[in-house]
Amino acid sequence: LEPFTKTSNSTILNGPYFMSRSGLLYQAYRLYADLQGAFSETVIANGEGSHTVLPANIPGQSLAVAVPSRLYYKQTAKKPLASLRLGVKDIYDVQGLKTSNGNRAWYHLYPSMNHTATAVKNLMDAGAVLVGKMKTSQFANGVSATADWVDYHAPFNPRGDGYQDPSSSSAGPASGIAAYEWLDVALGSDTGGSIRSPSQVQGIYGNRPSHGLVALDGVMPLAPEFDTAGLLARDPSTWMKAAKALYGQNMTITSSYPTRILTIGFPWNDTSDFNVILQHFLTNLTEFLSASVTPFKLTDS
Repeated sequence: LEPFTKTSNSTILNGPYFMSRSGLLYQAYRLYADLQGAFSETVIANGEGSHTVLPANIPGQSLAVAVPSRLYYKQTAKKPLASLRLGVKDIYDVQGLKTSNGNRAWYHLYPSMNHTATAVKNLMDAGAVLVGKMKTSQFANGVSATADWVDYHAPFNPRGDGYQDPSSSSAGPASGIAAYEWLDVALGSDTGGSIRSPSQVQGIYGNRPSHGLVALDGVMPLAPEFDTAGLLARDPSTWMKAAKALYGQNMTITSSYPTRILTIGFPWNDTSDFNVILQHFLTNLTEFLSASVTPFKLTDS
């Protein structure tokens, strides 16, 4: 970390500091243990938008995550995400860091990146504080924990007994958001359910946006025709605030509800316990929205 000095152009903000014997000031970070195994690498900012791997650890067989005090930051119209701690799925490039894509060989073969993906930059420009890159199944494929996680162990789902499948491929972001109060929002990706499924099984908010809502430069492609960038958060207000920063003017906000629900292959006549729950949910949703339900056939489009 660069210290604050009398000749520095940086303004000394409110918050805790350490002072060296020579009079240099350093910001204070609290180290948290990644007990869920959600992170692939933890990081710290080193100036001018670049980051470096955190050179610290703590006992407990887990990565240490360095989290700065919220007192250093003040939310403004230009920095609506100031003080929010951000984790990023390890398929997004960040200047100064390597990208693993969930694969050890890839991590060691390629150098650190000299650029930051647009999606990550949008969030950081809005004030979000990046604290680490988060685990993904190898090359963001949808796989089952833990048998299909070859190079890195799957994160732990904190729900239930703590050993349920976290789903994939945005398992790291989902596990971290579900487990850690000090982590506010995470950036994942959704191609065929990679945010929706981990969010569902870990009880958090997540989305798959419309395709092309934010540029995916600096992101490992899986299926470009379907790849999207999405967010995970514990509450809808934080999710909404981050979504506005991520998608910008491409995001449409409406206060009206849909009046028609389209279904494909919905199990109306299946009386198994699981499908009965789905049927009750759709009935309740239809009544709440005062909407109609229409079977949708792909051949009719």
